[in-house]
Order: sequence, then structure tokens, then C-alpha cells
Amino acid sequence: MRKSDIRIRFKAMREALTDEEVAGLEQRMLERFHGFDAGHPATVHRYVPAPGRREPDPGPLLMELQRRHPDLRQIAPRLVPDSPTFRNLYLSPDTRWIDNAWGIPEPADGPEADPLAPDIVFVPLLAFDAAGHRVGYGKGYYDRFLAQCRSDCLRIGLCWFGPVDAIEDVLAHDIRLHFCITPHRIHAFS
Repeated sequence: MRKSDIRIRFKAMREALTDEEVAGLEQRMLERFHGFDAGHPATVHRYVPAPGRREPDPGPLLMELQRRHPDLRQIAPRLVPDSPTFRNLYLSPDTRWIDNAWGIPEPADGPEADPLAPDIVFVPLLAFDAAGHRVGYGKGYYDRFLAQCRSDCLRIGLCWFGPVDAIEDVLAHDIRLHFCITPHRIHAFS
């Protein structure tokens, strides 16, 4: 399948989910994550779900990681106006949040994190394939960011649905995932 077709199909599949179904899928995803060995991360980059998109929320997984690693630091993106990039800001209990142009909450301020800081990046996506390629929203923000991260930084996608067989129009700059967590299993990619 081509990315444009995958986007249409998976957006529709997400929109068809009820609130109760999303809650159940989120609980099963957390159950899968309980047995996942994430190593000993010091810093995790997380996305914030866009309201109304029914995206998997990495928040419960982060709470589990924080329970395992109390000193874990979190980073979230903030879009750079008129640019295809974002800044990465450390979060604190006092972080103020603002909505960006797409209505996605972002940290209003905070110390900036180097792209080399994260040990784990939770990557937003619509779909993924059996090789670990992902389909995002088409703007390339995360591919540009992931290209700057350390090679040993774990790239973990979260998806309600299993993989498509293959994404036909993968580009040379598309960055593959190491893992994708779904409610039914954790997919690992070599």
C-alpha cells in the first residue's frame, strides 16, 4: 500500500473507534508494556496525542517507566514556527502547556534538550509495516528529529492496529522503528 492510501484507511479506522474501545485498547497496550525490557533509560522523548485523533497516549507507558525509574526525565516537542522542525523541551511538574496551530498541546517553555539526550523516543504514527517503517501524518517532523538522535536510542511506535504487509513508497530518509507496541503484541524489528 502507498502512504496516502494507508493514511486514509487508518484515519477512518481510528475514527470508528468508540471511547470504550480506545480505553480497552489502551489498557491492553499497557499490559503488553509491563513485560517490555526498556533497559535503564534516563531520558524519554514523548509525543502528546492530538485531541480528536484517537492516537495512542504514551502517558500510561511513561507512568510505568517512571515507576521503574523514578529519576526518568521527559522531553516533549514544541514546533518551531515557519519551520519543518521542532525543539525538544524538558518537562517538569510546573510545565505550562499551550496548543499549537493543529490544537496539539506543547510545552510553553522549559530547558531545551539536545537531540542526543533521549534513550527512548515514543513515535506517533498512523500505521506501520512488517519491516518497521511507519506512516505518520506526512510532514516529516519525526524523521528529521530521529535522524539527529543517537543510533542506540530506542524508537518505539504505538499503534492500535497490527502492521500492513509493506509500505510501497518508503523514502531513503524515512527512519525505521525498533519496536511497535500494539494492544495485541510488541513487534520487534532488526
